[in-house]
Amino acid sequence: AFYIGSFFYMHTALFFFANIMIFRIYAVSYTATSTIQMQFSTRKKLARNSSRIWSIASWSLIVGGGIYMSAASKYAGRV
Repeated sequence: AFYIGSFFYMHTALFFFANIMIFRIYAVSYTATSTIQMQFSTRKKLARNSSRIWSIASWSLIVGGGIYMSAASKYAGRV
């Protein structure tokens, strides 16, 4: 919510801080997920599990973008 809300204050320090934080959080999350996947997947199921993790990450970006577009269109002109 903090990251999406920062789009209403573009060209400020808040927006750039939010981008730095979301990048760090995503990097740590992706690294942790990949590590767990490598430890607990068999060679046979590694490709399947990799594609599942990739699809979850992709869908989260798509849904997050949809939420932002919905909020931006709802409050357009009020800011």
